[in-house]
Amino acid sequence: MLAAHTLYSPSQVAMLDAAAVEAGVSLQTLVYVAGTRAAEAIHARWSTKAIVVLCGPGNNGADGWIAAQHLRTLGHKVRIRIVTPIENANAQVQWAASLWPENVQPNDDCDVQPDELVVDALFGTGLKHALSPVLQQWALHIQALGVPVCALDIASGVNGATGAVEGQAFKATLTLSFLCAKPGHYLLPGREYTGELQVLTLPFPFALWQRVETDTAWRQRLGSVTQLNSPALWGAQFPVAGMAGHKYTRGHASVVGGEQLTGAARLAAMAAQRSGAGLISVVASAQAWSVYATALPSSIMVQSVEPTEWQQALLDERQNTWLVGPGAGVTEHTKQCVLQILQAKKSVVLDADAITVFKGQAALLAQTIASPCVITPHEGEFARLFTRSADKLQDVVNAAQQTGAVVVLKGADTVIAAPDGRVAINANAPAYLAIGGSGDVLAGIVCGLLSQGMPAFEAACAAVWMHGDAAQQCGVGLVPEDLIAALPLVQRQLLPLLQG
Repeated sequence: MLAAHTLYSPSQVAMLDAAAVEAGVSLQTLVYVAGTRAAEAIHARWSTKAIVVLCGPGNNGADGWIAAQHLRTLGHKVRIRIVTPIENANAQVQWAASLWPENVQPNDDCDVQPDELVVDALFGTGLKHALSPVLQQWALHIQALGVPVCALDIASGVNGATGAVEGQAFKATLTLSFLCAKPGHYLLPGREYTGELQVLTLPFPFALWQRVETDTAWRQRLGSVTQLNSPALWGAQFPVAGMAGHKYTRGHASVVGGEQLTGAARLAAMAAQRSGAGLISVVASAQAWSVYATALPSSIMVQSVEPTEWQQALLDERQNTWLVGPGAGVTEHTKQCVLQILQAKKSVVLDADAITVFKGQAALLAQTIASPCVITPHEGEFARLFTRSADKLQDVVNAAQQTGAVVVLKGADTVIAAPDGRVAINANAPAYLAIGGSGDVLAGIVCGLLSQGMPAFEAACAAVWMHGDAAQQCGVGLVPEDLIAALPLVQRQLLPLLQG
């Protein structure tokens, strides 16, 4: 069975910690286990390295004190550096420091040596503001030295909930995250400070996880939980062709074709076809019909529809899913086309120009959406409709709830959110995807999956993951057409995982 990956935020982890203590697990036990397991993981990676542990005034620092002790027993040369007096630290730090055989005094000088490993146990996910000027200088100095850094929970200076960095932060070679990965490990810029990520378990009682799964009131207090996008999240809803199926049961995806930038709609249509839709149509004006009819494969139908004929075109119930936007043009016709499709209660994907035409009019879009709808903006398009802040996750959730649509905010750390609060971060997209036309392919994949009856949130998540996996298959030098050609391989490799 595929395992889902839940990304609890720092505040949610604090709630889980408190619940574990209520269930009889002491904070000292949690700190001791965390520090011990961190030491074991560090020793496994750097078995002979001299180590300097930077310990802060909170629980993360306490983890560092315990890790230092165990690293020393494992044979490492270990020293500890602090900037806050121990008497000013919390009770867990004072307890853990009392077990260290040497007196450690605060020192603002960063004396890390070129042959040492740095263990960053300064703040972890507990930091909600920028590092002090002294610690920012430490981060710069350590980075300039080029020594390896192991961060406990998250690199200090990175916001565990949003991935934001104010000023300087420590840049980890390896991050050891306790209990679970955090959103800040995958959201930019935090992902660039995480390095390799390893999750270490903590002794939370089984009854606590049962409560998380079954206690509705407690889950409501915990709030919306972020997921890492993977087949475990949507595999159960992924459409698989059956023996009794035929082209009509696999859906009819229709792509609205623009008159000038015709390549965008062509890419989208071919991607929808490769994603498994049974029938594909490109619907275009008479002026553009010949371009599409000549350039597209013969298996993709091209329909000529004039602006005055749209209502009639939408009467065909078999054309159950529509994609509008790629190369459509920022015109009143594009806006009316979107509104008419939405009013016809078709499943729809809105991309590119179909988003931009509603600049400053998100309310109009929201009041018209009454059927499954996926909106796929990049950052610029998103800002034309919605508010952006430092909290990308919450911004996308707000946009989904405002419109009633699934919103996919595209980027190197794509976020997918549903109106019911579900949200996922995608982490498998390589940098090679930063190329014109790749977004048209993504929109086409979403459309193809929607047409086969996949629920909107799951279809969006699956499409984003498949898009990233296809890019990994292609590698450096890919062009959008390569992504389309790679989709059968992606699905061939995916199906055994889903069926297993």
